[in-house]
Amino acid sequence: MCLCVTIILVCLGLINGCCSLITFKNTSTRQSGCGIYLLCSSILTFWILFFFLLKFLIVLLSQIGSIKNYFFLNIQCYSMDFLLRCCLNIEQWLTAFVAIERAVTSIQGVNFRQRKARLYSKWIVICSIFFVIITNIHDPFYRRLFQENDDEQQQRYWCIVEYQSTFLYNYNSLIAIFHFILPFIINFISAIIII
Repeated sequence: MCLCVTIILVCLGLINGCCSLITFKNTSTRQSGCGIYLLCSSILTFWILFFFLLKFLIVLLSQIGSIKNYFFLNIQCYSMDFLLRCCLNIEQWLTAFVAIERAVTSIQGVNFRQRKARLYSKWIVICSIFFVIITNIHDPFYRRLFQENDDEQQQRYWCIVEYQSTFLYNYNSLIAIFHFILPFIINFISAIIII
């Protein structure tokens, strides 16, 4: 059931990503910052799908016993969840930046400067990538593989996070909420402004 749902999600995501990439690869759609944000978002969609599918396959194959290489499972535990989390957060922020620019465009009208918005959008994309990576950089340091059974026949490994202090646990929760709630609020307020 999970495999079927994952395949359907990946196929729909690939169709959506391809259509978005074809649309925003055209230079006429990138006259303002929104086009740049949406182009980056469509590229990021492919990365998210790739990391999601790869993570799902690794978990599935390791649970049925096809992958037993501890070093490989350990490396993917540190990297895969971190990369997937960062890509999802960057995607949220890019959507929020599109909403902000559309709200500013509706307020300024004909006085909106597309050339400046296009220049700013490139810097904003780069800064948002660094911001998301810096705020989530703690995550890989506290991940580890947990071995479910000591029995040779049925060894199962799970990638878990263990924060040693309540400060790190609270910080992680706060950052996760921040990267979800703030883009949502920005999108909500921008929609009200546009309406």
